[in-house]
Amino acid sequence: MQSPLADPAKIITCDQLLTVRSQVKKARQTFVFTNGCFDLLHRGHVEYLRAARALGDCLAVGLNDDNGVRA
Repeated sequence: MQSPLADPAKIITCDQLLTVRSQVKKARQTFVFTNGCFDLLHRGHVEYLRAARALGDCLAVGLNDDNGVRA
């Protein structure tokens, strides 16, 4: 099985995310997670994600659905 890290633009499952997190930890790298609603991606989102990426070696981004945004 190919490592999920091999394709950085991939949408992965929660189980795959745990595998990635373990691989990053084994490599003594920093794993960063953030989430949000990015359906209308704008410059502020891009700057936010770039800043989050700068905090570590691997950035995972969770996407909130419409119900989560309305709550």
